[in-house]
Amino acid sequence: MVRMNRRYFLKLVALSTCGYIGYTKLIAEQDAKAVYKVDESLCINCGICMSVCEAGAITLGKKHASIDMSKCISCGKCKDACPKEAIYETSS
Repeated sequence: MVRMNRRYFLKLVALSTCGYIGYTKLIAEQDAKAVYKVDESLCINCGICMSVCEAGAITLGKKHASIDMSKCISCGKCKDACPKEAIYETSS
């Protein structure tokens, strides 16, 4: 069984409702790991992102949070939880 996060599930549902779903397309979506970064000018170092991170990939520095992508599982919970929208997704 393949574990999918919410974003992949929604894409899968959208594709299946259009009548176009391919195994290769699904695998390609799962292999594309999202990369999250912190906008240092927006981060207020509140620690909310660190508290919701299940992988323990976020640490707080003196002025802003930072994400260790070697630990990150690309779930996006930090991005959703950030009150200042300082965490953003980039392509891998």
